[in-house]
Amino acid sequence: MACAHFYQHVKIEKAVYDKSSNLYMMDPEKRTKYEEEAAAIKENKGEVVVKELDRATILMGLNRLEGAKYDAQQTMYELVR
Repeated sequence: MACAHFYQHVKIEKAVYDKSSNLYMMDPEKRTKYEEEAAAIKENKGEVVVKELDRATILMGLNRLEGAKYDAQQTMYELVR
């Protein structure tokens, strides 16, 4: 089940997620924004155009990913230290 994997990946309990979600959804503005964005995603589902990526684009994405991972690791190191 996708939800079970999600909770394991973010390392939070379902009860904590549900409580946070309920607090967020109680705000009418945030709830409206969430529902609008969710509706837009559902409308566009299946209409994704797949395009071929060239080597340079893939390498650029990989470099960005590795840079972000390094920055996150440095931030975590600073928090622990």
